[in-house]
Amino acid sequence: MAHPANPMDSYHNAVNPLPITSTTTTISNIELTIYGLTTLPPNTTHLSILWLLHPRLATAQTMSHIAAEALTTYRTRAKPTSPALIAIAFDQRNHGTRSTTALINETWKAGNKTHAEDMYATYTGTATDLSHLIRSISTHLPITPSQHLVLGVSLGAHAAWHAILHDPLVSAAAIIIGCPDFARLMAHRASKSKLNDWSSSLVPGSTFFGSASFPDALIDKIDTRDPAGLLLPVAAKATTMAPLAVPVGDALQPEKRAYSRQRLNRTVKGKAVLNVSGGKDKLVPYGCSKPFVTYLQNAVGSGGWWGEKMYFKDVIVPGAGHETTPEMMAMSVDFVCKVLLGEIQTEAGKGKL
Repeated sequence: MAHPANPMDSYHNAVNPLPITSTTTTISNIELTIYGLTTLPPNTTHLSILWLLHPRLATAQTMSHIAAEALTTYRTRAKPTSPALIAIAFDQRNHGTRSTTALINETWKAGNKTHAEDMYATYTGTATDLSHLIRSISTHLPITPSQHLVLGVSLGAHAAWHAILHDPLVSAAAIIIGCPDFARLMAHRASKSKLNDWSSSLVPGSTFFGSASFPDALIDKIDTRDPAGLLLPVAAKATTMAPLAVPVGDALQPEKRAYSRQRLNRTVKGKAVLNVSGGKDKLVPYGCSKPFVTYLQNAVGSGGWWGEKMYFKDVIVPGAGHETTPEMMAMSVDFVCKVLLGEIQTEAGKGKL
């Protein structure tokens, strides 16, 4: 089966690569490409890192154009007192230099019976790798970084959701065509793929959760780590798609709000997230993210019930599919610049190691 188009192609084909320096280093058998390190000002006293997480079936090299655009744009906008910036990319698990088994990266339709387990393990493992690298990178740099941001695309965006929720040192995330609700995304994919574990029951989908395609062990992981599984007051273990249409925002019962406040305080308080989706995306459709996004908007928006500070912006690009358009990248780079320049305030992650 032919691989889907690289979601970075729309961006790569529309922009010319900018000149930017890069160096490589290896930490714990993970090769890193570091952009902009050799051109740091000699008097740098504050350093921020933008970690770049690539899509499925791509490699770290895919993110080189983004690194160039982000660094070049930021340097034209930075003030003398602004932190310096470098960007770092590395291969996700089972990709590029870390490849082991090709089938693991494939979908159910391409013959991978354990697609859900494999995909979840890949990008949550990448988020774990990122946390390890954040805590190990200082010995490879001339100065200890004081701020960490992440920008992820597709599979890398799924990982970015986990990084912003679970790592206190990550203060901001630009999430491009990703999804915070793995159970809903896989249910949609199983339905569209006409997967036997979805369609074989009398009510399609009623036995999908807990089946061989989505086993209980995976559900347990999702309920403790996945953004929707962790923060929404409902378990992934639902019998049909209907229960996945969970109550959000003001519909939450008081006891559910108390539960949600506690977990929001622990995960995203003081952080900043830009969520960018394609309005015509069929692989990771916005509808799979919408319940969680609506929940978060109702919590953090003006007059929201959470009552704590978090920046969250959700953008749908109407004509875009599962791709990264120049418009998507421009708004993501702008978001990164605004966080670094203090135009979007974050209270998490700074000065901690």
